[in-house]
Amino acid sequence: MKVILFLCLLVLLLSQLVIARNVQTGFFAELVERFPRLMELPEDPYFPDRYCLAHGVGCSPNAEVRSFIIHNIDLDGELPYSINRLYLAEKIVISGCLISADLEAFSSMRSLKYLNLSNNKITGQIPVFNQQLLVLDLSGNNLSTLPPAFPFTLTQLKLQNNRLEGTLKRYEKVNFSNLTHFILSNNMLTGELPSCFGSFKKLQEFRDWLVLVKFINLSIANSIHTIQSDISNNNFSGEFPGTVLWLPVIRIMYEIISLASRHGFLRANSPNSELSM
Repeated sequence: MKVILFLCLLVLLLSQLVIARNVQTGFFAELVERFPRLMELPEDPYFPDRYCLAHGVGCSPNAEVRSFIIHNIDLDGELPYSINRLYLAEKIVISGCLISADLEAFSSMRSLKYLNLSNNKITGQIPVFNQQLLVLDLSGNNLSTLPPAFPFTLTQLKLQNNRLEGTLKRYEKVNFSNLTHFILSNNMLTGELPSCFGSFKKLQEFRDWLVLVKFINLSIANSIHTIQSDISNNNFSGEFPGTVLWLPVIRIMYEIISLASRHGFLRANSPNSELSM
């Protein structure tokens, strides 16, 4: 009985693997039909797994597409919506290819962690992406509308050089604690800035002050996580927020102590531990 159950499970697993491969192959067949010079596939585009040998395609040992990367190829057309069939892909980079695309196709990709569609001809609204996404780069397009929310997992958000309109007040309570890059320059955004932007600036100033008074040296300072933000060339009103969120300050102090200890600057064996100058 156990043997029969095991064989049934094995057949089910293999059938799902075959279905996944056929789904992925369907996208690449449509892609090559639309952009014949993009990549070389065998005469029969449905030949199993051969797309994994194409330039820019990264696959797992089971022929599941995990990455798709192309740069600076003048495609000048619309990306097939069927790219959402690459539902196991973790990294997609289609940069500088002058393509248009429906971003909703990417919002349903549950495994996606890195998405770079910069310097293309994508228009419309930015959708809400999955909560696994770490890097989102949509810079250099013609996008006009921000999403209702961003994934709290984001470490990099780059939306510069678009035509984004509206305000940022909807993000007043968004947790940006994981961000290292937040770039919104060269858009048409208006209104007052959320208080979190004041924290970005103050954290940078705080780190620079610690270096100035020689509390830490430059090598440690460069290892401390701070957010690089650029919101220039928009139509914001009001003053730059001056609020400092205490949670990021506590975090940066923790990182300073941890880094100093690892680099030997903190004398842990002394009753009055202090940083070496």
